[in-house]
Amino acid sequence: SLFRQFPGIWYTPTCSERKTPEIFRWPNKSSAKWYVMYKTDAGRPLNPVTLVILRTLQEVAGTYGARHFIIGATARDILMTHVFGIDVQRATRDVDFAIALENWEQFEAIKNALVALGDFTPTPDQAHRLYYCEDKYGHAYPLDLVPFGAISSNLSAD
Repeated sequence: SLFRQFPGIWYTPTCSERKTPEIFRWPNKSSAKWYVMYKTDAGRPLNPVTLVILRTLQEVAGTYGARHFIIGATARDILMTHVFGIDVQRATRDVDFAIALENWEQFEAIKNALVALGDFTPTPDQAHRLYYCEDKYGHAYPLDLVPFGAISSNLSAD
């Protein structure tokens, strides 16, 4: 399953070997909150390059203690294709990654940490966009870092 390939992607373990949703209480949270978990199908694995990007993002964001999750078409594809088996068409392979941040310094620190790894290249005209292995794939694997949270009260990136 995706969760086994990439533990913690949504801070959730695989809860069930069944294809049906599993309902459970989140540990150490209010018992009033319930979550539904789905198992990905090993017969429909994620694109290996996308998986590497997601693992790297998980590691870097986790280093900074930033809450984060996948959004956009990648999130849709994981659910539709890799959980429910419904093929979807996609024009690009971009990964949109939302990160809860306090300020722009934290955004720059995470972005710079990704670039320092050597596999991500920033774009001069889009502060939120990086490309994964640009020398190997060109612009085939864009990564958009989408900040949210307290950072949104300070909209200017000084």
